[in-house]
Amino acid sequence: LQARPVVSSFACSISPLTWDGEPLEAALAFAEAGVPCGITAMPVSTAGAPTTLAGHLVIANADVLSGITILQSLFPGSPTYYNPFSADMDLMTGNMDAAWGPGPMLFNYAAAQLGRRYGIPMSLGMNGTGAKTQDWQAGVQGALLMMGILGCGDVDLLGCTGGIDSSRVFSYEQVLLDCELFQIASEMLKGFPVTEEHLAVSVIDEVGPGNHFLGARHTRKHMRDHWRGRFFTSATWDEWEADNRREPKDRANERAKEIIATHE
Repeated sequence: LQARPVVSSFACSISPLTWDGEPLEAALAFAEAGVPCGITAMPVSTAGAPTTLAGHLVIANADVLSGITILQSLFPGSPTYYNPFSADMDLMTGNMDAAWGPGPMLFNYAAAQLGRRYGIPMSLGMNGTGAKTQDWQAGVQGALLMMGILGCGDVDLLGCTGGIDSSRVFSYEQVLLDCELFQIASEMLKGFPVTEEHLAVSVIDEVGPGNHFLGARHTRKHMRDHWRGRFFTSATWDEWEADNRREPKDRANERAKEIIATHE
């Protein structure tokens, strides 16, 4: 279990630049047991961090490094990871801004570069949409964050899968939809092969102008290479109407119940 832990933990600072005793005591207990304990900072801009993105990053970075320093001073060599999060204050209300845009994504890009510079394993927040259900906002925020973080490279842990309402609520449907987003994003980052087999020039010559590729051996060989979503719809409008206009979240809800009922 110590060589390949199935669980990890984290201790969180109180930004700006403050540590409470209990999170540190918990971190030390985990370290003594050999359970990896990451160090997290979650400063809210304008409240617990400067309102500028660069200043926000400075506070988060300082908080994380201070916790890692404490942990390594008391338990040298204990497994840990670099885990800064960002959040913005909605200056119209004073609440946390659930309708965030480019800020958290830019924060993650910069945090990934810092973690890489220090040579510390990294965890970055992948989802945690501010939406209250699996709607357009949830899809957009989840996809943008996921593509951004996977594009950073060298990220060891991805957090917040299944979170809605800024990760205050855990949703089984969201876990499954996040998995679908992850599949899309990871496949995009792989690119696609351009070997002689995949360029298929000989097949194009064989089929010739004005014909189709449905019966080609090459098609049968590669047709299962196409990604096919479990929760996205490919139905026609009439089929969608006949299916009671079900949405991806409805199909995810059914699948979640099926997994809970049958999984061993």
